[in-house]
Amino acid sequence: MKDAKLLIVARPHQGDAALENVVRYMVNSPFAERQEIIANGVRTDSVVHMIEDFCTAQDPLDMERHRRVFHMILTTRTSRGADAILEDGAAALREYCALLGHQALLVPHYGSWGDCSNNHWHAAINPISYMTGQRLLDKFETYNAITTYLNQNTRSAWTWRFSG
Repeated sequence: MKDAKLLIVARPHQGDAALENVVRYMVNSPFAERQEIIANGVRTDSVVHMIEDFCTAQDPLDMERHRRVFHMILTTRTSRGADAILEDGAAALREYCALLGHQALLVPHYGSWGDCSNNHWHAAINPISYMTGQRLLDKFETYNAITTYLNQNTRSAWTWRFSG
């Protein structure tokens, strides 16, 4: 079995600046491939629209002291077929979010500052469901449910794990 990881970015993601910073980094990074963005419930024509769409679902709630965005990274060791499993993982994560009514924005990055072969996908997930208004909680159970879904809905030769 090969391992793939869902990295949970642990730095604080509260306040308007956090949401804007995550989305701008994901989309405007020199490593981002804008033509391959996949999304659920988010317009992808501009960064401003992406941020507005997240805020629209959050507006009815007091988000001042709550997480404004879940920032996750899907990654694995570089190998033949790694890009395909990362793409499968991104598609499955988008589907999972759609089932629960959470907006998701997923952007592939081909390389990073320290490693040009570090291909990975960034995910921004709205913690508020536009279907139910329920919050996605920053808890073990949340991340375990996501990785369980990824393991059931991607290639079986890979095992998804999360770390934060």
